[in-house]
Amino acid sequence: MRARWFAVWLAATGCDRLFHLEPTHLPDAAACATPDEDGDCIVDQLDNCPGLANPDQTDDDMDGVGNICDPDETSQQVRLSFSPFTGADLSSWQASTPAWTIDPAAGVVRHGTAIDTSLFGQNTIEDIDDVTVEATFIYHASAGTSPPNRLGVWVDTPMGTANGQACWIDPSQRSAVVQESITDTGHGNTNAIPTGAPRDGDRYTVQLRRVRIPSPRLDCSMYLGSNRTAIPSDAGTPSWLTGGYVAISADGVRADLLDVVIYGPSL
Repeated sequence: MRARWFAVWLAATGCDRLFHLEPTHLPDAAACATPDEDGDCIVDQLDNCPGLANPDQTDDDMDGVGNICDPDETSQQVRLSFSPFTGADLSSWQASTPAWTIDPAAGVVRHGTAIDTSLFGQNTIEDIDDVTVEATFIYHASAGTSPPNRLGVWVDTPMGTANGQACWIDPSQRSAVVQESITDTGHGNTNAIPTGAPRDGDRYTVQLRRVRIPSPRLDCSMYLGSNRTAIPSDAGTPSWLTGGYVAISADGVRADLLDVVIYGPSL
């Protein structure tokens, strides 16, 4: 009897976050119409957060981007692009090494080695002063023990070149990191927060927002399932790289890339 009451107390107090569990209140995906990338029973074409489950579709600022994925609820953001990696969206993406394998039938891009340093990127996004890149992964527990171990997103990153601003999880260091002005010779400010150790099969979403005007700033959020943690904003420097490039990075980590969503102000 005591164990049953303890289980009821855990459910009532929302301790699924404490114990590193994903929410269990989503609809039965088998009964949902498709395509539905995030499994919330809202088809992708109508979903205001296609990469993050939000069956209630709450959108307080009514800009068409749901609260859970909205990078700025004080301004009007729109979805600029959505890549579920199932068809025509694949044409603008390019891998820097063969480590990335595209499986359009499954809608997945697989990074199948834990020792490769590579980027999977595209260069068709507009070079705007306010851009947010959101990528969702399934993590596979094969990270090495020495840096670099990272799984995340970059902006202002020329194709195949590890330069720019980045936000990633670092499994070996059990941390989430936002880092600005990375170049081949050094980098600018770094902010990090501790995280738990990722488990095989965990679904992670990494969201990086880069603002250049009126002053440079990076905002980084991590989602385990739909539970969001924000890293403190990082003030940038005038020497930030520029360019309309986006890249996904998996260094020392095996993972499946499920989708990429890009948000920004209405162009």
